Amino acid sequence: MSSAGRHLADVAPLTYKSVHAWSWSSLYYLFEPNVALSEDTIIEFHAAEMPTGQISIGLSDFTRMGFIPRLEDMHAAPDFEVEDESRVVMSAAIYHVDGKLLKTDTEGKDWHYALELADSAITIASGTTVNIQAGGNFIASTTPDKSQYSPGETVTISNLVTDGFGNRLEGVQTWGTKTGVASKPNHLAALAPQEHEGEISFSPGALQSAPSYEWQVIYPRLVVTDPDGNKVVDENSRDVWAGLFLQSAS
Repeated sequence: MSSAGRHLADVAPLTYKSVHAWSWSSLYYLFEPNVALSEDTIIEFHAAEMPTGQISIGLSDFTRMGFIPRLEDMHAAPDFEVEDESRVVMSAAIYHVDGKLLKTDTEGKDWHYALELADSAITIASGTTVNIQAGGNFIASTTPDKSQYSPGETVTISNLVTDGFGNRLEGVQTWGTKTGVASKPNHLAALAPQEHEGEISFSPGALQSAPSYEWQVIYPRLVVTDPDGNKVVDENSRDVWAGLFLQSAS
């Protein structure tokens, strides 16, 4: 930080596709496109003087959500924690927006519900506000590609889980205490993923000081029976989230 209150950065003399600035506490995400840097340059980020719009957040049955706005040509984005009626000031552009609905259960375990908040790109125009809603009751639907099958045919099953506003649920993870493991501070060796009954658990040791906490990935279960009641499919894995599940059975 300079004496004038500016952030200083040494960069290669190139033209950069975009330069970004954001605030997790003030909830803004700004960028300047096509910045040519061949000499000392001042880049101003003043939201009131830039083409900006807003995204307004509405939550149902949840009080917190991770909000992730990603530009069309970007593979990374900040993760803002927002509440009901939060407003995020954003540079005018086209975005793909994801979210993580957050809840803590009675045992202190955190639940993260990953959502695709819109099924298409969202255009933020200067001076406009786009409303996004999430939460409510989750709805699951399973649809086969045909109503009847001959022996040996491949069945294509489409799976869709949405929240109460039609946002697609793409995954569920939990973060909480791992039972039966002694706490060892400064444990740096990350454990290999372990799969048991459709759940993958792992301890990212390099990112935490004590391995007594763990992430768990939760998968939905898909069971298909034939007319005699025999199980043809009993699947509990990441493939069920994928949207299409293929099974060939006699």
